[in-house]
Amino acid sequence: MNQEPGSYTSERRQVVHFIIGSDNYGLEVEKVQEIIRPLPVTRVPFAPAFIEGVINLRGCIIPVIKLDDLLGKQLSENDGYTRVVIAHFQEITVGLKVDSVKGVVYLDIDFADPILKQAQIKTRYISGIGKLNDQLILLLDLASLLDDAKLNKQEEKC
Repeated sequence: MNQEPGSYTSERRQVVHFIIGSDNYGLEVEKVQEIIRPLPVTRVPFAPAFIEGVINLRGCIIPVIKLDDLLGKQLSENDGYTRVVIAHFQEITVGLKVDSVKGVVYLDIDFADPILKQAQIKTRYISGIGKLNDQLILLLDLASLLDDAKLNKQEEKC
């Protein structure tokens, strides 16, 4: 497949690589505050199904989003590798539950990748796609994810 020069943009980014179900995802490292083992979750009545609940992380109350629900994936059972990626965007801090974290990698990310457009793949929460060896890594769009989750700016900084 021949690409016309300038038909899409590619940038080298440092990305936290993680797994949800059998798929590879990434989040730009500057949006990740830390990666933790799952903490006890307090369920919140009448919260949307993709909100697992809230956790108390060193005195900060942080909502935990089940990415598998939002992305239509099946999270594996907690096998000791499950992690919560504490992500920060603007004034919002959120926990993203993932199957496992593979590490931090440098990827050439294609934004508005023509492969995704040609395949007509729903890219609601995906801002780009990168390649690591023979694996494709989908870059999460944290802004649209948080917007759809309708999480507001936190009043108290943690």
